[in-house]
Amino acid sequence: DDPSNLDESLDRNFIRHSVIPLLQQRWPTAPGSLAISAALLQESDELLGIQVEEELAACMNEQACLLLPNLLNHDEKMQALLVRRWGESLGFAPLPRARLYELLKQLKSTGDRQPAFTSNELFIARQGDRLIAHQQLPEHDNGWRTEWDGANQLQLPSDLGVLLSTGGEFDMPLEVGFRCGGERLLQGGMHRDLKTVFNAHD
Repeated sequence: DDPSNLDESLDRNFIRHSVIPLLQQRWPTAPGSLAISAALLQESDELLGIQVEEELAACMNEQACLLLPNLLNHDEKMQALLVRRWGESLGFAPLPRARLYELLKQLKSTGDRQPAFTSNELFIARQGDRLIAHQQLPEHDNGWRTEWDGANQLQLPSDLGVLLSTGGEFDMPLEVGFRCGGERLLQGGMHRDLKTVFNAHD
């Protein structure tokens, strides 16, 4: 036998060697009742998991964004389960409960607020009628700028990858850098908010 199984500083061993015998002494049927309760809880959890997966499939689009009209059609507890499972399906750790419910509260607020949520490596933000999620950028120099003509791939700083131009070299070089907010794009003789352009073509 593994000697560690006798170490009652470990919770599982303390329950097995000290708690269970005491319960059995007071209530002889306790171990059997606890086993039945555990089995029922497991069955309920499995059924709930199936339901969450089905509802999540109806709430996501092809880009793995969460569709807010579909999400908010559920009660708050199911919303929390769906958002948490959505994050996990994208490979992120489970979201903290308190901050998750704060995000749901903000999503239901009126006005033009665009709530955002960060947790460890995860970033969630609202874009129109959907939620997007992606990994937070590693630490980097927000002031980094460089010119790029599109002829060759551009190596981004902080191991963020490379940019490639599928159309070859540009007619004129572009300045590439991190967004600071408020940028505008000259398109067809008109200036447009860059965030609006991104949202329309994402």
